[in-house]
Amino acid sequence: MADRPRREGAGHNYKSLAEYGLPVVGEVEAEVKPKTPSSARRRLEAAQLLDRSFNEEDESDEELTQLRKSFQEAGESLKKQKRENEKQRLRVELKKKQDELEQEKDITNKHVLVLSDSICKHLSGISNMDLQAYSGARISTIKKKLDQGEINLSNYSYCLIHVGTNDVRDFSVDRIIADFRELFVKFKSLSPHIKLYISSILPRPVDFDLTGFKCANINKQLLSVCSKYNIIFIKSYKRFLVRGRPIRSLFAFKDGGLHLNEAGLYELRRCFQHVISHI
Repeated sequence: MADRPRREGAGHNYKSLAEYGLPVVGEVEAEVKPKTPSSARRRLEAAQLLDRSFNEEDESDEELTQLRKSFQEAGESLKKQKRENEKQRLRVELKKKQDELEQEKDITNKHVLVLSDSICKHLSGISNMDLQAYSGARISTIKKKLDQGEINLSNYSYCLIHVGTNDVRDFSVDRIIADFRELFVKFKSLSPHIKLYISSILPRPVDFDLTGFKCANINKQLLSVCSKYNIIFIKSYKRFLVRGRPIRSLFAFKDGGLHLNEAGLYELRRCFQHVISHI
């Protein structure tokens, strides 16, 4: 029998090779290549290592840690103080604006409308006063102008009325007082908020002997009526009387003492200024 060719690998002990962890014939073990870290990972690890190094150094320096803490606290305190300073500045500025506003309101609220016959026609030099004087006006004249809308009360909180002189010779005391009552009612209906001041009827040298006692009676009753209507009665006549008679030097000479002269206007101005300054 012819000899068969010898098989490759014949005679090897496969079990023995396997037991030693050696590769079996015909098997090729894959080559394991060691992994190398990427450049980005190497940089990250280096940064972390450096950071740990700094932290370890910082932790070991208590003074540096305290200084950093104090610096941060000082920064917060500075911010807080700046906020408080800003608040205080705004409070001061706000108070100034509020005071200015109140002053403007005060000026507006104290603006006084003066309604009169020709006695006050040339009256001037009084702050916060608007004058409307009508020659020959009677009590009914003022009421009529209110009815017709010729007198605008909407911009005023105060009104001072000096009228009645031209009613004295023509009407009775009762009629004059009744006309004043109607005038007061008209004011209250048109402008309930307005505060009224009534100046007394002035005694005049031109007809004092005929009307002097009548004027005194009218003023006395008018004072009583004003108190009932919550109206201020101004005793302006006191400045123009001495020992119960008109002071002639306060009245014009050309018209016989019908109107006031400069000295008389000065006294009436002082009287009105005193009233307006105390509103």
